[in-house]
Amino acid sequence: MTRFEKVSQIAEAIRDKAQASLVAEINTAVFPAETTPFVVINPSGSSKSGVIKAEVELDRALFKDGRPDAQFAKMQLIAQQKRHYVVIDADGQEVTGEITGFTTRFDADLPTDRFRVPYIGVYAQVEVFVKDLAAFSWQTFALKQVDRALTYFNQPQSSLISANHTLENQYLKVAVSAVDGSLNILDKKTQKTYQRMAVIEDTGDMGNEYIYKETADQQRIYSTDQAPRIQIKRDTEKVATIEIISTLSIPKQATPQLAYEQRAVIDITHRQATRSSELIDLELHTLVTLEADNPVLKFDVTYDNQALDHRLRALFPTGLATTENESESIFEVVKRPNQPEKDWQNPTNPQRQQAFVNLHDDQGGVTVANDGLNEYEILPKNNTIAITLLRCVGELGDWGYFLTPEAQCQGAQHASFALIFHNEQATDRLTSYQLARAFAIPCLTQGTTRHTGNRPTADTWLTIQDSAQAFAVTGVERDQNQDLVVRGYNLDRTAHPIQVSVNDATGDLIDFQSQPIAQDCQTPLQNAEIRSYRFKANQ
Repeated sequence: MTRFEKVSQIAEAIRDKAQASLVAEINTAVFPAETTPFVVINPSGSSKSGVIKAEVELDRALFKDGRPDAQFAKMQLIAQQKRHYVVIDADGQEVTGEITGFTTRFDADLPTDRFRVPYIGVYAQVEVFVKDLAAFSWQTFALKQVDRALTYFNQPQSSLISANHTLENQYLKVAVSAVDGSLNILDKKTQKTYQRMAVIEDTGDMGNEYIYKETADQQRIYSTDQAPRIQIKRDTEKVATIEIISTLSIPKQATPQLAYEQRAVIDITHRQATRSSELIDLELHTLVTLEADNPVLKFDVTYDNQALDHRLRALFPTGLATTENESESIFEVVKRPNQPEKDWQNPTNPQRQQAFVNLHDDQGGVTVANDGLNEYEILPKNNTIAITLLRCVGELGDWGYFLTPEAQCQGAQHASFALIFHNEQATDRLTSYQLARAFAIPCLTQGTTRHTGNRPTADTWLTIQDSAQAFAVTGVERDQNQDLVVRGYNLDRTAHPIQVSVNDATGDLIDFQSQPIAQDCQTPLQNAEIRSYRFKANQ
């Protein structure tokens, strides 16, 4: 296990404990008897609309009450019955949702005051549509068993897909080309059409883990080089997905010249390796998803990489009239020139990003969000945003000869990114930044029981009054005194009024070391300011 996996496990354990604590305090007794409640939590700083997936435990059979195989058979029988359910809210009203399947599996409770409690559980895979679920909030639903079959998603009254493989909602119209698989996207806010979007580019890479260097032959292969296969994966009132299957015939690896240049420790600026003449197929499966009431166009790309020494990028030609770009860095949004100074010698100019990169002019712009894709470049032709999906290299670089075979990234790969368009207003642009940051922060869900609690079925634990959408929350945590600490920064280079509150209390300002600051918490958020609030535990 790598250190990153260890950190991830610890973070998930902390999250799960906090989530369970919140859910235990919610008063789910308001739901009718014989229903199974579950909670949807939005932990991001932006409201969310779309389809949320949840797993809800319907029943369990304890090992203490029977043999494990008998208990498994009992729960498996429930799953095979495929009971019909509707999703209801706390008022008892049916909401748009469905059961997509049932699973049966072993699990165990690990209480702190007694021995483990093993059991076999039966679970429903649930999808529920939420609209404008507020930032830092939760909403409780429940499954209610009925005699009739569910007819929301599987028998839609309308569709987000029209003829010729076109996705459309109130924000976007996205046409998939049957000729080459590229997208033509109409942004209805600005009435601007962006053409040939989301093309995948493959190039040779004779660089190292530090620096990309294209092979000397500059052989480039694109997903638009041949006609794709296009399939409708999902077509409902609330969500639609089109799959684009593109097969790229790419070189299997670099020529043996690259191995020699690596062993001889030849600097990448002097390498002359090219790509092999042996070709293999790289099949890309791109899911393009549009949801009702959601301006975010989502992409998921999966493939099995068996090639070496190459790079994959997604290209988004914007045609915007600007010489600068903005991208999220660490506690700031940085502005960079699209093209380097004349003294820059590297033919490429990749830069680092956190959650997003943006290009805009006085008419509007494009924000590309990502989930863990931290490299981008602005190409001069059509001011194209290029997002790196994969780099496969064989050495560490910097100095010496240090092989890194795992950096060739063989096997199954996955990339997620999204497009968000905005108009010429700064508030709309900053809103796109907030949506981009929320893209990589999924809603959390947890099944529960009917029980009393001191929290309502829907509420927020943190309120941000920020009409400019400029304050990006980067952390919410309890300190050693159990006081709540909220940290964030200004996405903009302009001061904005802001109010952060918990239970209607406004708290105090503190510095990085949690020491009080002699400043009113109502003071406007300053240009690129990093700000921390503390709310006493008794507030």
